[in-house]
Amino acid sequence: MRGLSCWSGLAVNIHIVVFLVERWFLTRFLISDSYQSLCEEFDSLQSGINESQTSTHRCNTSTFIKYPTSMNTSQTLKVNAQPVRRQDGKVYIACEGPNLLTVYDFWTLVWQERIKTIISLNFPYEERLHPQLYTECQETIQYWPVVQDEIYHFMPFKITCISTSLMANSENPASNDEDCIYRQTQLRIRNCNPLYPEKDRILTHFCYLRWPDGRLPLKCGKQTTLAEAADLLLQILHKVTDQKVLVHCHAGIGRTGVLVAMDFAMHELKKSQFVNIQTLIQKIRQQRPRLVMNRWQYAFINAVVAEQAYNLGYLKDRIGGHITRQLINKLWINLENDMNRYF
Repeated sequence: MRGLSCWSGLAVNIHIVVFLVERWFLTRFLISDSYQSLCEEFDSLQSGINESQTSTHRCNTSTFIKYPTSMNTSQTLKVNAQPVRRQDGKVYIACEGPNLLTVYDFWTLVWQERIKTIISLNFPYEERLHPQLYTECQETIQYWPVVQDEIYHFMPFKITCISTSLMANSENPASNDEDCIYRQTQLRIRNCNPLYPEKDRILTHFCYLRWPDGRLPLKCGKQTTLAEAADLLLQILHKVTDQKVLVHCHAGIGRTGVLVAMDFAMHELKKSQFVNIQTLIQKIRQQRPRLVMNRWQYAFINAVVAEQAYNLGYLKDRIGGHITRQLINKLWINLENDMNRYF
């Protein structure tokens, strides 16, 4: 009877899990225009800006966040970066791409926070969504070496490329430029300051090459759908086991916000068996304002979570007389159609 009771309790728990996820799904997807509804939901979100919560100042028209150092409490770094903490303690340092003005402090941040993984969602001097905003001194630079044994100096740090690979997916190298989705590089970082002698450190750098500014990951190479492009991003996240990861794009809010939100949502889905994207975005914006930049990105996160919930079995094939696969596909189609009207 004890064994039967255990199985009965498990069945009840599974039923509750499915019910909670289905309730979220139905309230977002089972309406005549789910995409438009999600756009309106995004517009209703608060930006998260609260001047009393962040210490900022202007410098050459750019806003910098004073990131306190752990080595010296009186020292601050002019780096637009803030830690975003997950419930289980994992930390994403959401950061602006290092530019000519910030690259030295960027590497100081990497060193002092003992970062072992950097995920770059933009690439140096990329094309901007709004070209009129392009300012060379504020654009992300080539701040890490990508040729084996090449060395970059950003004193007091010396960064050496140990190895680098162009990847088609999380397991296989790219056979040609069209298949290439991201670059994975192993780096060695050395602090050359004789006052603080420490051992060299090894760092893994991911540079995602197929995600334009202000938009969504491109369908390219072997990724023929947005869902497959999203799955590759989740595979990269799955490879990273560190409890503290630095993520950046150009401004450190759009693409960075999407990746952080996807990870938080999937963690919540698997551990708590419940997810609410609207509430999640509000929470992470309290830690870094304006994370997730536009309605396309917001709808993308919802579609990705629904796709994953369906694949994991949290969503049944039919819900309330409707075919789940069709409801998810409808959102993907409407999202892509809206994007295509602008690009």
